[in-house]
Amino acid sequence: MTGTPVANKPDDVWSQMLFLDDGVTLGPTFDGFKRRYRLGTGYRNINDLRDKLAAVSLRREKEGTIDLPSKEVVRLNVRLTGRQNQLYVQLRDELAIWIRAMNGEEVLRAAENILARLVTLAQLASNPKLLDSSYIETPAKFVALDKLVPLFAAESAGKLIIWTSFVDNIPILLSRYDTLFPVAIYGDVDTKSRNDAVSSFKRDSRVRLLIANPAAAREGLTLTEARTAVYLDRTFNLVDFLQSQDRIHRLSQQYACQIVLLIAENTIDEFIDFTLAQKHRLARFVQSDQHDISPDDLALQKPAILQALLSPSIHS
Repeated sequence: MTGTPVANKPDDVWSQMLFLDDGVTLGPTFDGFKRRYRLGTGYRNINDLRDKLAAVSLRREKEGTIDLPSKEVVRLNVRLTGRQNQLYVQLRDELAIWIRAMNGEEVLRAAENILARLVTLAQLASNPKLLDSSYIETPAKFVALDKLVPLFAAESAGKLIIWTSFVDNIPILLSRYDTLFPVAIYGDVDTKSRNDAVSSFKRDSRVRLLIANPAAAREGLTLTEARTAVYLDRTFNLVDFLQSQDRIHRLSQQYACQIVLLIAENTIDEFIDFTLAQKHRLARFVQSDQHDISPDDLALQKPAILQALLSPSIHS
């Protein structure tokens, strides 16, 4: 039983079905699955995959099944300035030069390394101090947070969750908003401390803020004392994003919810936002949650925005 059989890509369902029926539905080998359904970096025969899953599964979405308040996703653009922008542009241009020097096969072989460097760009867009200890300016997203936190953590607005994919941001945020008696959940927090943090967030009226890492707190928690969740940053992990939203938008929530995404303009944040949305559309189609899919999404085709983000100042 799972609400997210497609956690990041349709490939995810093969191992689940193998466990359930020894390969009857989707074949006994992952190589065979890929030969049937993969085409380059995209997918083919996707209607067949969708039909096979629908024949052996029963799925109900929250919307229309249980009575929940509304959920609104708000994208708040911020602009990098000063040394943060300089550091970002420098790394972006270095990455662009490196990628442009490769041929197609070299790019495929270096895919994991490229992805790691793209995540490094996301760290710079979030907080350059994660990478450069000499950085002393206030990051653009922290300036935005300073305006949002008092509004969303006020007693009249419920409590607030700040999500960050980068654990080293957490102690910085705990110190920055210490007047709100914040608590934190991330991978290094032991079970007792985690339980204590959750209990304090739920029961202590002084504790207005939870700062958490989606990889550590995306599942198994009901945090409906908050009605707003702010994402300081995100990576390309779809399930982290989808599951973490549901900590506040679930049974026992009595108020309309807001998901606020801080997106640094003209940075990798915009590409991450597009990629997560594209992955979600493809997942919804395979799971029969939506009725059609565009050829671009089926091919996982990326827009020209990626090239614009990586190399606006690099000339051919």
